[in-house]
Amino acid sequence: MASVTQVRQYILFALDELSARNGQYEFENLCQEVIRARVASNLVAATGPVNAKGDQGRDAETFTTGLQDELGPHGPFLGKVSGEPAAFCMTIQKAGLAAKFLADANKIVADGEAVARIYAFCTERIAVGVRHTDAADIAKEVGVPVEILDGKWLSEQIATNELFWVAERYLDLPAELRLDDAPDSEAQVAAPYATAREHWQARKQPAVTRGDFHDLRRCLRFANEPGEGRPDLPFWMDRLRQLLDSEDADLVLRVRYELIVAHIVGLRDLGVPPL
Repeated sequence: MASVTQVRQYILFALDELSARNGQYEFENLCQEVIRARVASNLVAATGPVNAKGDQGRDAETFTTGLQDELGPHGPFLGKVSGEPAAFCMTIQKAGLAAKFLADANKIVADGEAVARIYAFCTERIAVGVRHTDAADIAKEVGVPVEILDGKWLSEQIATNELFWVAERYLDLPAELRLDDAPDSEAQVAAPYATAREHWQARKQPAVTRGDFHDLRRCLRFANEPGEGRPDLPFWMDRLRQLLDSEDADLVLRVRYELIVAHIVGLRDLGVPPL
């Protein structure tokens, strides 16, 4: 089994190869998944085309959400919500990165909604002193704090058991490199999840108790994440909706919260229907 250091090296090599196969689109998708998990969950990807004003230098940006004020900061989605508007630029370019990031930052502040912070991602490894100097110089020119996150930082995040699926999907790395001895290994939760799914698929009576809620919530949150449970997400949402008829107002509020998270995180759908 590969060590953590070896897995990170594999990821760094794969990131470096993206430029050789013109993998800008894959890199943007990879960064967006890491951002959702590590920086800000309220993320929306930019869309083109260029003749429709392009992406204004923003490969992604945060969207404003009132859910944190309404429901509190706790939970897998709201706990990572960015409280300030931020923009993200990403590149597989190898040379002239400072100039590239400065050009993107100027576009970001010149048009579109004002942002409080800019994050710049690249596949290259940048010495910490150079990274800090470049970020400070760009921030001074555009008047917005800038943080540069390089390939080394990305490799450290993606190498974790939680995010290795990103390397499988966007870097074509084999699943055998996953650090299966991590405490959150999917193998450790797959069997209990399958047992719970079998129970609820066979159960005829609707969910009615708080115990039912906690059981369904555990399964729903597992299905929210990419993996074997994701196809079951509509099933768990349907079962959880049964509790919206409860006379327990606090329980109904908790159910609504879980369903909203499932729509945004699991279904990637911002159009949450009335609950």
